[in-house]
Amino acid sequence: MLIALVVAVVMLVPRFRSPLNEVTKGGAKDSRGQSAGSQRDDTDALPATSEEVIAEALKKADITYEESLLQRAYAIFDDPRLDPLFRSPVMNWDAASALFVEIDSKETSLSAGLLAALEPFRVRPNDPRSIVNRPRADVVKTRQPHDSAIGWIGRAVPNTNLRIWIKGSPVDLDPYEPLFEAVWREFQGIFSYPDDDAPGPDLATNPDGAIDFYLIHGREVDPRVDYCFAANSNPVWCTIGATGGVTKPAEPRRFRKSSAYVQLNRSMLNEDVLVDAIAHELAHVTQFGHDNNENWWLKDSTASWAAYRVMKKLRRNPTVSYDYAARFMKGLHLPLDRMDRAEHNQYDAWLFFLYTSTELGDHIVEEVWRQAERAGIDDIKAVNEAIPLDKHFPLFTVRNWNRAEPGPAYTTWDRTFRPGLMPDPINAMPTNPAMVTLDEPLPKLSAQYYHYTAFDANVRRITLQNFYALVPDAHIWALKKVGSDWKMPEDWSRDNVKVLCRDLPQDDVSELVLIVSNSSMTGPLPPGPQPRVVTEEVGCETVEGTAKATLRRKDGGVDLTYVASLTTVQFRPRTVQDQEFNVQYDLLPTSVVWSVTGTEGDCTVNGRAVVNIPSFIDQPLDPTRPAWGYLNVVSKEGGDFHSIHISAVDPNARATKTCPGNPPSVTKVPIVAGYLSKILRQTNTHNGNDVIYSGRQTLDADRFMDNLPPEALEVLKNFPQAQAMLNRQGGKYVYTFEWEMKPRQRSP
Repeated sequence: MLIALVVAVVMLVPRFRSPLNEVTKGGAKDSRGQSAGSQRDDTDALPATSEEVIAEALKKADITYEESLLQRAYAIFDDPRLDPLFRSPVMNWDAASALFVEIDSKETSLSAGLLAALEPFRVRPNDPRSIVNRPRADVVKTRQPHDSAIGWIGRAVPNTNLRIWIKGSPVDLDPYEPLFEAVWREFQGIFSYPDDDAPGPDLATNPDGAIDFYLIHGREVDPRVDYCFAANSNPVWCTIGATGGVTKPAEPRRFRKSSAYVQLNRSMLNEDVLVDAIAHELAHVTQFGHDNNENWWLKDSTASWAAYRVMKKLRRNPTVSYDYAARFMKGLHLPLDRMDRAEHNQYDAWLFFLYTSTELGDHIVEEVWRQAERAGIDDIKAVNEAIPLDKHFPLFTVRNWNRAEPGPAYTTWDRTFRPGLMPDPINAMPTNPAMVTLDEPLPKLSAQYYHYTAFDANVRRITLQNFYALVPDAHIWALKKVGSDWKMPEDWSRDNVKVLCRDLPQDDVSELVLIVSNSSMTGPLPPGPQPRVVTEEVGCETVEGTAKATLRRKDGGVDLTYVASLTTVQFRPRTVQDQEFNVQYDLLPTSVVWSVTGTEGDCTVNGRAVVNIPSFIDQPLDPTRPAWGYLNVVSKEGGDFHSIHISAVDPNARATKTCPGNPPSVTKVPIVAGYLSKILRQTNTHNGNDVIYSGRQTLDADRFMDNLPPEALEVLKNFPQAQAMLNRQGGKYVYTFEWEMKPRQRSP
């Protein structure tokens, strides 16, 4: 039996989880993580790994922590001593390095008996104590003759600090030596060289400070497992994969730092993939010199970037990296640093570090690792310390549109970058007049892409109502195509409203891409109104701008403040204008966000509501409507002033009232704020030929007559029935309105 060989096979940890060699119960995975030819979700198709089953048993206290460590080692090496309850047809190769790091970090607290049992799994492969060199009578028979007598041969690689080992004769190392020498040479300037691997204590297995790479064969099917060869088996479950490697920390360890050695599968798809693997694992050794306790998302994404850079410097084809990039583009709507079972991103996220290295230089990736050395600055926090995500993550999502027309594509830096890679999915937007909320989910560090591929000729105005303008982690970038020319990306993130008027040449967009992203490292964007885009037939003759309001209600024991934050408003001229010197406008649809805080006696009141105001174009004015609005403009010939009425009432809107008690009493009370704007008269201002409707007014709801012009007030005094109203006391409901609007003129 090839005992040494087949035991070594299961020690390999495949790095390259590309579509070529990632498998599930249903067959080879496509780049979405689903089985080819299968419609089942990945979590349904993939059986639980031994690692997961053991973790669940530990959580339930069915086994002790030390028992879990030993069973995890058995599972990774497919040891016959593994408890049958924990055996799985799926090997969790990625669990190996994590297990060894965990054991190393807790070594001083583990029992002597456990450490003795784990010793064969922890020592180097060329150590006589290693499980690789220990024949076992209980191993399932293999189909090949026994070769355990072949010893380990080591050789220092010229011009490097590397030593390579193989089970065989010296001539077996000849093909590998130039590959390791080339990787070492080009590694400089990408990552720093790793710390020396201190010699000993057994100089036969570790004779010097060189970094040891142990070259081990892999096989397509594990030859020790009976069911892999049974007539009714699914051999895909037994696939080890064509590539793989595992990096393990070496002595001495300095807190969370160490050197390392590598076990590398030499049965690669081709020489390019082998060179990629050498560079990847060498980057891991450097990382261990910074902090070997960082998670594998950070380790593998940055190591994959380093491997890509080495491959490009060697003028080799980085096919593995391009496979990762293709899969990455299909997960931009998911967290950048995800590591859950069904959706992982530990290798694919190398593309983020390609972006940052093109912007900031290759040194920035190791700067991330320098930050990771600091206490409490781990994983994505270390990335943020070196590469501020609030700035660079949105720019990265724009880069991932990956078309040269609106800005730089990845081919700008890499001519061989796989063509045609773009975000998937892209949300298709309607070409006809419509109102669309940009409401696709945005978890942490994710993006959504909305694409208007064309606009109907009757779409004259495009308005983004950006309710994310005050949300720091929310970002909206726009890519505009005007005529046949793409313009450079524009940051609309902090604009409350952005209007494109297709009557103006510079705004006559033929395509539009909106990229909405979330740069938060911890969670989704807070709940609240989401941005929306209104495409409409009305052109630029409308009046548009913003308005906001505050209502202070103070009456007896009630002291409440209602605030309507800055709201985008647009008014369209009525079709029929029947008053001389006046232009009458109807309010177009908008939304007002009211918030309320304050007290009623010893109770507190707070709440928030969104009031949607519909449009009543060309309909008679009806003051009984709870939500509606109009604008009336009087020209210079008639007096040169304007009036505005915007009612923003939702009879069902409620706030929360909490009164002390044990337990506290919690009830719902109406939100009584009514007006976003109620301007009875305001003089127009002019900037040359341009008119501006703006101002700030206070309105006492019980004393509205104080806001009337003198001539109107004199008329009101002539009506006896108005005397009681004129004598009312005010101060209970006091509004403050602010607004600024101007006409948008259609171009000639």
